[in-house]
Amino acid sequence: MLFTSFIFWIFFFIILTIFTVVKPIFYKKIILLAGSLFFLFYWDFYWGIAFFLSICINYLLLLKIKDSENNSQKWLILGIFLNVSYLFIIKYLIIFQYENFILPIGISFYTFQNLGSIIDAYRDKKSNTTTEISFLNYALFISFFPQLIAGPIERIKNILPQFQTPLSVSKKHYIDGFYFICFGLFQKVFLGDTSGKIVDVIFSNLNENAITDIILCVFLFSIQIYADFAGYSNIARGLAKCFGIDLMLNFSQPYWSKNIKEFWQSWHISLSQWLRDYLYIPLGGNRFGKNSTYFNLLVVMLLGGIWHGNTMNFLLWGLYHGLLLIIFKKYPFSFKSDVFNVSFTFVFVTIGWLFFRLHAIEDFNSLVQALTENSWYSENSFRYFKITFAFLMVSFGLDYLLKNKKENTIFQLIPNQYFAFGTALTLVFFIFAYLFSNKTYPFIYFQF
Repeated sequence: MLFTSFIFWIFFFIILTIFTVVKPIFYKKIILLAGSLFFLFYWDFYWGIAFFLSICINYLLLLKIKDSENNSQKWLILGIFLNVSYLFIIKYLIIFQYENFILPIGISFYTFQNLGSIIDAYRDKKSNTTTEISFLNYALFISFFPQLIAGPIERIKNILPQFQTPLSVSKKHYIDGFYFICFGLFQKVFLGDTSGKIVDVIFSNLNENAITDIILCVFLFSIQIYADFAGYSNIARGLAKCFGIDLMLNFSQPYWSKNIKEFWQSWHISLSQWLRDYLYIPLGGNRFGKNSTYFNLLVVMLLGGIWHGNTMNFLLWGLYHGLLLIIFKKYPFSFKSDVFNVSFTFVFVTIGWLFFRLHAIEDFNSLVQALTENSWYSENSFRYFKITFAFLMVSFGLDYLLKNKKENTIFQLIPNQYFAFGTALTLVFFIFAYLFSNKTYPFIYFQF
């Protein structure tokens, strides 16, 4: 069920209605867990069974780590081995053997949540901190459907206390949730999908498009992937708010970053923080000199690239960003003008997105050939320029309004909230009218 499909919204309103009618917190959580598992089993029944087994195994490991007197480290190592093996075998071995293999939805995200949970349990054990976690709460934490398939990669310490509250939902929860959902759908459908249609046309015929058209298309893809993923994250936060749950902020106007380090502090924040806390710092971080720091940065970014997929392009993307971070750390260059800094960073990030869009070496060869042999302009160049410029202005303009207001959507910035609600409601009507008459694109990050 895609968030942009009608069947999902029917499912969501059924779960929300039952959740609202039921009063005891225990039954509210049972409804959420049952709905979340149904959501996953709807995608694929057999992978749903594997997912539920992974929850059971990791919960048992978590208990063993907490209750063991002298063997907690051994249980931790076993847990890391099992989770990494599960992800590696399915995502990097089996997929090579079977051409039409369907990757389990959200496997990278929920595996990282499982890993983070058992590592946190071990750290709590070492610091003599004890937290009681029921199987129901743990299963709901891992399977909570708004963030199950594409994050954010939540921490159990953020979600567990919320599941231990009465899960009462206020009027503000519903309104904020509606605004997040509406804004996310706008990003996904009107910015992401619309720009994606043009990107697909140009990238599917690189040899037949002018150099200017291809360059503009690369910038348009940068808007597409941001609108697509940030749109998903906003929808997820909105859905969760309707159940009284606050998910973490996953994007903080990343394209307004003034350098590559700042970009990684505001893009896919949950993944960046996970890599920092569970890989970079345990490797030594910046505690053992410059060369060690550079090495750790490169290793972490390479693993971050591999996390996205099993093809060489993702490894190269990780290498690219690792080198950018090292260069910036060694030579922290900055223009006097923030406009230049933002533009400079955006261009380098956009170049990196080519590794996401071009999967095979043949695709890169086609791109190089097109950029060296094709004509500079075409009769469509000015039209593509106007389209790209418009998408850039809308995306950067919305983010400028939201800059430094991390918890807000654009509707919450409107002083008259009656007007804001009416605007959002009208926008939702047009979004669903568009969805009814047009083919929807799956979220790009569903493949990870």
